[in-house]
Amino acid sequence: MVPTNERVYIDTENLQMKPFDSMAAGFLAVVNKQRDVILWAHIRHEAKDICQYKTKLTGLTPEIVENGVSLELVRRFCFNLFKLHAI
Repeated sequence: MVPTNERVYIDTENLQMKPFDSMAAGFLAVVNKQRDVILWAHIRHEAKDICQYKTKLTGLTPEIVENGVSLELVRRFCFNLFKLHAI
């Protein structure tokens, strides 16, 4: 399902973070050109660090983010996925 010589498409939904109003991914999806899901992850962040969820726009809620996976796990998966396939 992970393409070796094909494009993949990435989508993120971001959270607005404290204290500097920076953005952080709260959701990450990677699909191939046939729209097969390669990665679908809600990313866990500390509630105290989040300024806005923008639920109507992102679909993210405090409960979804609280039950997400660690950013480190998503980072490792992406590194392994893209290290052989990135331009």
